[in-house]
Amino acid sequence: MATLGNDGNYYYIGRKDTQIKHMGHRIELGEIENVIARHDNITRACCIFTDNKITAFYVGKETEKKEIVSLLRTSLPAYMVPSDFIYITEFPLTKNGKIDKRQLTEKLNVCKD
Repeated sequence: MATLGNDGNYYYIGRKDTQIKHMGHRIELGEIENVIARHDNITRACCIFTDNKITAFYVGKETEKKEIVSLLRTSLPAYMVPSDFIYITEFPLTKNGKIDKRQLTEKLNVCKD
């Protein structure tokens, strides 16, 4: 996403698809993912926003939720801490090698049923 400034220049803001509005705040899901991935047991994370909840999927070693939450609370405000954390052995990927968030959302819906 970009915006046109008063000076006529375009300013890059970021990708619209990872920015959400939650609890009255604009949140970039990538910020949360980066903090989660700093945990020693976690190699990569991906956050999904559905049903007004943030859910974090992660790969690496299965880790206690309280450990991840503790790390997040040292770096992020409470409204950015995901409600749920789901360990998976590997991320589903698109043909382009990116994390397939659609498949993660489907996994999340299956877990709810």
